[in-house]
Amino acid sequence: MRVKLIAPASCRRRVAPFWLPPLNLAVVAAWTPDHFEIEIVDENVEDIDFDDVPDVAGITAATALAPRAYAIGDELRRRGARVVIGGVHASARPHEALAHADAVVVGPAEAAWPDALAGVLAGKPGHAWGGDFRAAHPFRPPRRDLYRRGAYLSTGTVRAGRGCPNRCRFCSVAGAYRGWHRPYPVPAVLADIDSLGGEYVFIVDDNLLAGRACARDLLDGLKDRHVRWWGQASLDTLGDPRTLSALAAAGCFLLIVGLESVSAAAIARLGKAVNRVERYAGIIGAARDHGIMINPSFVFGLDGDGPQAFAATLDFLDRVRAPLATFNIQAPYPGTALFDELSAAGRILDDDWAKYDGGHVVFRPQDMTPAELQDGYDRAVAQFYSPSRIRQRTAALPPGLGGLMYRWNAGYRLMLDAFGVILG
Repeated sequence: MRVKLIAPASCRRRVAPFWLPPLNLAVVAAWTPDHFEIEIVDENVEDIDFDDVPDVAGITAATALAPRAYAIGDELRRRGARVVIGGVHASARPHEALAHADAVVVGPAEAAWPDALAGVLAGKPGHAWGGDFRAAHPFRPPRRDLYRRGAYLSTGTVRAGRGCPNRCRFCSVAGAYRGWHRPYPVPAVLADIDSLGGEYVFIVDDNLLAGRACARDLLDGLKDRHVRWWGQASLDTLGDPRTLSALAAAGCFLLIVGLESVSAAAIARLGKAVNRVERYAGIIGAARDHGIMINPSFVFGLDGDGPQAFAATLDFLDRVRAPLATFNIQAPYPGTALFDELSAAGRILDDDWAKYDGGHVVFRPQDMTPAELQDGYDRAVAQFYSPSRIRQRTAALPPGLGGLMYRWNAGYRLMLDAFGVILG
């Protein structure tokens, strides 16, 4: 019996080798019973051969990729495959997904996927198989051997835990896990990192330092391994110099941190109490002093953010000498508190899930027009990722790091262009 695990394409054309591989599908593959022949097909780096029909296709999709996932599911079902759809969007909209699949996996796939696989093969269509978000599942090393060789920036993506203790209104992780976080056993995570053979590692957890005790053990374990890695953390976990020292000693060179806005008013309305705007610059500077770069992530269109937010954000990034930054337009993802609030207020303007990609306005902002939000976002991204600004900020970094950051900036610029962002 053959199983294809499929990741739909994220953008209109490919930028290779810049993508990171679909770790979630490698995890699902590890939980697939041994008697199945398994293949991972990532449409970001290769075409789907619809003439090669598997017995079962498992498709994952975030909200913006749901329309493509549904189209893939419809076509494979038409050709005789049984289809299971999972991922964060299907978990929030299982009945919608079931219109395009024989079964849906709701929540974590570890326990639910084998049951869903057995169910569709036994002729039990139209069922949503649910995984318990709070259940403790054994750690299984992802099946990275199934990735397409040479197609990715790095295959060194690692998961050290699930969930996040924060309850940000706009975040699909918060909507799913509702403040719950569970780290994986540290020895298993370290063994997984050891198996990568020393390449740059991305620890993909949404908030790596959330489980403080396990995080300390993980950093201690990484200290003598001489692995260079980057990850994601919340601002409140970085205020202690001892934490920054431990991160630096463990080989961390970059952290993605959701600052969301440089406006204290917008942060207050957002309800993200762990973010204090007056601490942004100090923590970024302290991290840099420890050899750790911060990639700040911002969300435009928050209540309290007017048209001045774009220039203020760029000024802030120049002032703190950020080597990278991530910009998104606020998107009310299904399953989040933000979606419920904006829907009840009649502020959602577009229900085309393909536009829920962080680059399109799909709701009515409170403090500017939709056109002002879209134009401001496009201009901010184009200015920050202009070739001259990329050269300027990466030239100021140490030689080895500056070269790496230049390549990442240039690759990110290409990826934004592939997504359709106007870069000038």
